[in-house]
Amino acid sequence: IVSITISPAFHGKGLGKKLLLASMKAAKKKFGTKLFISNIYSENSSSIKFFGKNGFQLAGTIPKGFYKDGKYHDRMIYVKVV
Repeated sequence: IVSITISPAFHGKGLGKKLLLASMKAAKKKFGTKLFISNIYSENSSSIKFFGKNGFQLAGTIPKGFYKDGKYHDRMIYVKVV
């Protein structure tokens, strides 16, 4: 399980992509991982855009799959097979 969070001061500099690709490369090398899954709450448009730009595709939605900030949010499941 990996979580990538980039400070807003460093957005748009390619750091997220570098971290994502490095973690995927390490998981593939060490564990033979071929399927990568990202769970994103539906209002997180930045993450949805980020993973889409990096080859992840929407596989499905779990209605009210996250509880955050006192309310339920849909959980978007994005996947990438390498």
